[in-house]
Amino acid sequence: LLMLFLFLVKNIFPFGENVFSIGEFDSAILPFYYELWDILHGSGNIFLNFDIGNGINNFSLFVINGFLSPISWIVGLFSRNSIPYVVSWLVIIKVLFISLCMFITINKLFPKVKSLYKILFTLIYTFSGWTLLMISNIGYLEVVGLFPLLILGYNRLVKDGKWGLYFVVLLLSYLCNFFIAFMITIFIIILTIYSFIFLDIKSKLNKIIRIILVTLMVIGLTSFISFPVIFQMMNSYTLANEIIKSDGFKLFSEKIIHLLPLALPFVLVVKQLFIKKDKKKSTITHV
Repeated sequence: LLMLFLFLVKNIFPFGENVFSIGEFDSAILPFYYELWDILHGSGNIFLNFDIGNGINNFSLFVINGFLSPISWIVGLFSRNSIPYVVSWLVIIKVLFISLCMFITINKLFPKVKSLYKILFTLIYTFSGWTLLMISNIGYLEVVGLFPLLILGYNRLVKDGKWGLYFVVLLLSYLCNFFIAFMITIFIIILTIYSFIFLDIKSKLNKIIRIILVTLMVIGLTSFISFPVIFQMMNSYTLANEIIKSDGFKLFSEKIIHLLPLALPFVLVVKQLFIKKDKKKSTITHV
């Protein structure tokens, strides 16, 4: 409803002739949806694109922009000329997906919490600063939606030893967007170290081994996606020059230093979910 109201105020289709456009949406995102439409209709190549320079690796660009997500394939159901309007509505669909996944997770973890609080925290997560900042890169939004379900699956794995939900959601995250899934994997590593050091969890060693094995299984199954992306990144002009001009370890350590402060607040929140699940007031205050 909030997104529809925004579309109405900004005269975005179907309430007007405008389309959703912010940041690099016009120059970097929208052209690839035309390419996706061509591929879905048999006139494009998912692996190579000879329309740019001497040819580029199309597959890696599709992975980076999240075009392996079935939600993105909706553009194939409409005409090529209507792609800008369809993509505008994809934003609403993906935001709805984020809110739905978050509400399901809160409802499962805190069934006794009032519905008002569930809706409030769902909206806070759905329209968080990160989501609004990156909303032009709509290929990231599916993984933002899957993240609460991943936490739900992680909780089941740690508490009950059930790994199915964690496996499926992490696998879908890597398929939808390798970049964001990689960041989430770093978060899972930090969360696991913290949980098994400071929290009282039964059969710690067995569950640590299970988390490692399931995570490595997902990484292995999605290597056909990740390896081409990593190879292209390492051979790109920007990254290659950064590594040549600077110490590789220093470059990597700087990235990790930037990532840790972003992951730690989430770790603390998830910790609170584990140790004070039945104390809803203190949990709400902490979150």
